Amino acid sequence: MLNIKNLVGGYNRKIVIKDITFSLPKGSITALIGLNGAGKSTTIKHILGLLKPMEGKIEVNGYNLR
Repeated sequence: MLNIKNLVGGYNRKIVIKDITFSLPKGSITALIGLNGAGKSTTIKHILGLLKPMEGKIEVNGYNLR
């Protein structure tokens, strides 16, 4: 299970994503859709741990990624 709550993040103090909240149950298939520059790749990079969130919480199976 993936839980994201109030995620704020970006690159070098520049906020790219702001206040993202959603949950995905185990075994679900989901897509992030949006225009170019909407923050899809940035959101995925935060979930993978490649970027550190400025605010908010990311949990995978109850484990906090911070």
